[in-house]
Amino acid sequence: MKKISIANAITVLAASAFLIACNAYDQDLSPGGNTIIEAVCPAPTLEEPATRTAVDPTAYTSGEIGINWLPADRIGVYSATTANACFTNQSEQETDKTSFAGNLQNGETPLYAYYPYTETAGTTPTAFKGMLPLTQHYSTATRELEGDWKVGTPQGSSASRFTFEHIFAFLKFDINAGGTDVAGERLLSVSLTVPGKQLGGGFTCDLSTRAVTFTPATDASTVTMEWTDTPELSASTFHGYMNVAPVTGIAGTEISIQIKTNLHIITFTETMKADAFKSNTYYTVPLTLSRFKDKWTMEENPDAKEENAAWVTGLQSRLACANTVFAIAGQPFMHKIRVPQSTSQQYHAVVPVKDGVKRVYNLPEGLTWNAGRCLVEGKAPTAGDYVYSVEFTVGGTTYKEGIKFHVAARAADLQSPTPMMGWQTWNVFKDKIGYDILASQLVGMKEKGLIDAGYRYFGVDDCWQVKSENDNGHQIPDESKFPTTNGVNGMARMANLIHDYGLKAGIYTDCGTKTCEKYFASYGYEELHAQDYKDWGYDFVKEDWYYDLDMAPTGATSSSFVDGYDGLGSYWNTSGKAQELYTKMGKALKDRGLMLYMCEWGIHDPWKWGAETGATCWRMTYDHRDGWWGKISSGLFGKKNDGDENANGVGVHNTIVLMRHLWPYVGINRYNDADMICVGIRGSGQSSSDCVYNQAGGLTSTEAETSFAMWCMWSSPILLGFDMTKDMSSADLAHDLALVKNEELIAINQDALGQGAEYIKSANGIDYYQKDLANGDVAIAVVNLSDNSATYTISMTDYDALDPSTSYSVRDLIGQKDAGTLSASSSLTGSLAAHGTFVVRLKK
Repeated sequence: MKKISIANAITVLAASAFLIACNAYDQDLSPGGNTIIEAVCPAPTLEEPATRTAVDPTAYTSGEIGINWLPADRIGVYSATTANACFTNQSEQETDKTSFAGNLQNGETPLYAYYPYTETAGTTPTAFKGMLPLTQHYSTATRELEGDWKVGTPQGSSASRFTFEHIFAFLKFDINAGGTDVAGERLLSVSLTVPGKQLGGGFTCDLSTRAVTFTPATDASTVTMEWTDTPELSASTFHGYMNVAPVTGIAGTEISIQIKTNLHIITFTETMKADAFKSNTYYTVPLTLSRFKDKWTMEENPDAKEENAAWVTGLQSRLACANTVFAIAGQPFMHKIRVPQSTSQQYHAVVPVKDGVKRVYNLPEGLTWNAGRCLVEGKAPTAGDYVYSVEFTVGGTTYKEGIKFHVAARAADLQSPTPMMGWQTWNVFKDKIGYDILASQLVGMKEKGLIDAGYRYFGVDDCWQVKSENDNGHQIPDESKFPTTNGVNGMARMANLIHDYGLKAGIYTDCGTKTCEKYFASYGYEELHAQDYKDWGYDFVKEDWYYDLDMAPTGATSSSFVDGYDGLGSYWNTSGKAQELYTKMGKALKDRGLMLYMCEWGIHDPWKWGAETGATCWRMTYDHRDGWWGKISSGLFGKKNDGDENANGVGVHNTIVLMRHLWPYVGINRYNDADMICVGIRGSGQSSSDCVYNQAGGLTSTEAETSFAMWCMWSSPILLGFDMTKDMSSADLAHDLALVKNEELIAINQDALGQGAEYIKSANGIDYYQKDLANGDVAIAVVNLSDNSATYTISMTDYDALDPSTSYSVRDLIGQKDAGTLSASSSLTGSLAAHGTFVVRLKK
């Protein structure tokens, strides 16, 4: 059998000693017959808040249990004149063998030791006092024991090697709920009552004989083990462990078992066949619940509703999905729950996975937990603020976190129930803007049918204000660009004109002291500027980030601010500082009814915390460029961004890869922004042509289709940037204009469910995505990221959003034509051009 007693070695060095602990042999007890209590093997031990041991996770085929030491373990050591000296574990890892170090008076030889150390053990030379809790706790994740007391004495002739024995009996619960009504519920506790026997309480242990004497106590005949990780009862067997006092004369006793779940309490009795619980011996309690369902009594747990877990900020959350979400009362809602594949992944490389998500509980009425797809779904409840909770495991540790859930009474009560669609000045015009120029753009938007197609936002980007002056902190509109007329300043006139077209008006600033083009910005003046924007009539504000000391907040120095990823952690370049600065403006705007459009560049994980600032969308990358590949700094001319870095050169390929794993953070009123789209520019822009690798003519028609299709799949804001006054009658430009007006693609961007494009897999150079839609349809996109044509295959088995028991009609959204059917017995296969995309909408 496995050796469960523990041998400890003590080497005396001056006034210090080291204990080396390892497993040793125990006694054995033969099984006691066909009964629910079976004597199987030897036994383990307790913990206290700072000292605990853990069940060895190794599965031993001989039916044995191993008990490991943990780094925080401490033992009490006795010598001839020293009582209860604290010795600490010297190992930094969980192990079955370890060393303990501590001090004894005059370099004496240790005589006895016990575990776990407690300051209240007393000063009697050959005895210690302790407490065996009647309620103990266990987690299947940590495997840590509570009630694990053991005593050690020198082994053989060695004065430095100790053998430890467990002074209590050890119960191992094997629980299986297959075939019962409680399968699927969460296990809270198991209680065992042996009438007339004291199973725990205060005790004194004689170190020389290991004999234990309990202080008499009433109501000590019941022991309870609570599962702190509340595992789900199922047809799979799992285990729990606890300690009980040694007792004899229990054969023939009617014992009572009570099992408490999050919903029910079940109770049944059984006759004991074993005659004793012996120290240093473990006993299996086989709770195959289907054996007892005909004899148990079941009642509702009066405390059935669990308290919600605490909500933590996005930066503190260990989830890999949104933890602040929004909905509209009575409308479809979906929230996909994911955890990180690895704790070592960071930034855009964190891979969201289902494995590790245990359950979601305390859902509001109308919502249900779909465990198979790992998502919350249903109709949103009445308007209000709710919290529901997620239990999950990351890195071997189980956590519970609350999800903030805001339900609006109607869509108009949310600032962005669907992603923005509109036009922004920056990519083509940069600083060459003014009232008359933008008035012409508004005319062009209307004439080209873009307003009717749904483009309802019009944003004035950087360079609208006087560059280096301010009026007691107020930004000053540049009169040469936006002249005052009849006492109305030029920016107010601009907002009025935008409104005349039925559009929402946007203005630009920066959370530093200067904008990207070094114009006066908003740091320290958030409330003042928010009020100005409101007074001028603006509806949304694009707020940029800073990249050098000239732009950085007042007081920043070369040591307190270092730009980019290399500078993360410097005082003015942290996620916490970014959230703080954007929250200042976000709150000032929200208080005045304006929307924050956050332009942070994706270096501080804004997808985690953006919704907490009051923003409804946040940039995921550095500036997007008018090409398939971006160009990053390297040598004299730079190089292709073929590593898909989040750097100044971000093309369509780079954006797709950087956005690949961020879809769980998307929902209505919270969108990942892939930046202003370059479709239609065709190399004629200013900023959009910077940092493009070897592609002077801008995106090809195929690449434009991929770009627009993926912006729609992602539920990204779509802010056009091409010149609205130019002739679009050439084949390429006519293609682009028709593309951005494609109502079938726009419909999946504006879908009321607000889901992102869930990444499924990559194969043969092709990415595969799915997107749930509000009416139950599913959009699927296949994207050829390679430089050669490739064959795609869409098989139903790859997509958990599809029902394999039915067939789907297929609609090609780019080609705007029917494309056959998809079922479990058929697939969609075709050839995809280099850089091309095929997007379909599937309907039952």
